[in-house]
Amino acid sequence: MGSPCSFKLVMKCFDPKTTHPVLFESAIICATVALMCPAMSFIASFLYYPYYEGFNFIHLLANWLKLVCFNFPTAYIFTQFDSVTETVWWTFPIAETLTAVIAVFILKNSYKQRIHSIPTLQTSKTEKELTINN
Repeated sequence: MGSPCSFKLVMKCFDPKTTHPVLFESAIICATVALMCPAMSFIASFLYYPYYEGFNFIHLLANWLKLVCFNFPTAYIFTQFDSVTETVWWTFPIAETLTAVIAVFILKNSYKQRIHSIPTLQTSKTEKELTINN
């Protein structure tokens, strides 16, 4: 899947007749990595999904986006340091923290749109008296 798609993608940007072969091959490799890493991580997210909790596509998509948007770039940045073995493990706490921050914003937005707009129920006088007497 990755090689034919990445070749077509590179062919849209470069002409193999005029582009240096090393540059053309490097572009194919970069395109393959750019397509295959997200695709394989989505398949892995689907296979290792906690189905015992019930299936929720939004939850699956959120886990996949966390992996692709936070874990991969953060791990790549940490591999550029000299102390890779000590710094790369910070990828996971950073990704979880960023995910929690985004989840708070999503929760606040959902609360404003859905929960806050629900009218409150008025309790009757007899219910108030029963709770006071007990």
